[in-house]
Amino acid sequence: MAKPLFLTLCLAILFDSCSLKRSWSDDELSIFEAWPAPIEIRLSRAAFSREPLVREISLEGLSGEWLSAQVAVKSNRDIKGLSGSFTDLAGSGGAKIPADSGLVRFGGFIPVDETMKLTADPLLEYKTLDVPANLAQPLWLTLRVPYDVPPGLYCGQLVVKAKSGEKANFDLKVEVLPAILPESWDWSFHLNVWQSPTPVARAHKVKLWSKEHWLLLERYAENFAAHGMKAIMTHIIHDPWNSVRGYPSDTMVEWFYPGEFKLGGAESFKWDFTNFDRYVELMLKAGIKKKRPLI
Repeated sequence: MAKPLFLTLCLAILFDSCSLKRSWSDDELSIFEAWPAPIEIRLSRAAFSREPLVREISLEGLSGEWLSAQVAVKSNRDIKGLSGSFTDLAGSGGAKIPADSGLVRFGGFIPVDETMKLTADPLLEYKTLDVPANLAQPLWLTLRVPYDVPPGLYCGQLVVKAKSGEKANFDLKVEVLPAILPESWDWSFHLNVWQSPTPVARAHKVKLWSKEHWLLLERYAENFAAHGMKAIMTHIIHDPWNSVRGYPSDTMVEWFYPGEFKLGGAESFKWDFTNFDRYVELMLKAGIKKKRPLI
């Protein structure tokens, strides 16, 4: 007689080293919501989540790579002094990705005619930001994987908090792959981001070509170089793009002509290349040296 065959089914639940068990009360959720959002989405003020309990961010990249993530925060009351910060990310054998390898910035809102919505686009480097009630606010996370960390899983947290002490903790996992991304100046990819000093002056409300303007341009140049920029874009005439932004871009070269222009008198023109030369030198000093200036 055949013996009955008994099958025992076992359910195994596996947790990785980064897992933390969390729970929130309904009252807490009604005050402070925070959730991860895909980086491909530019959030609007009306953004929401159907999974407000999800507080996990998983990234992977090479040593030397820049990684990005995005979270959104929303509350049924005004949030004063919203901020975001990283903890150290711990790996095996005492290895870690230091907290200062990461940067948290706020999404700034601009009107988009095609959607008739205020949409997050510029990244604002504020320490804190006040957020009105019932309006979503994105926070953009940028993390540079250090070159000296070994491959493996690194675990830590992103902490989003208000001045009142209310906060949301996100479990942050970064898988460092066994490969190294070369420094940006060694990339073969040709990156050419269109440049114009005029919008920088307008956005920061400083006078064009003032000392404050040049200090800001230095920061932009350093950011271009860090991302592998290969070209220096200049313009030698006024409004070269026909006010495509809604306002003209100023020339980097001043044109002078004595009196009223007459046909055949082109040889009487004079030019001042002071701002042009300084802009090109600033970009070269920042590290954009592989290609000749694009004019």
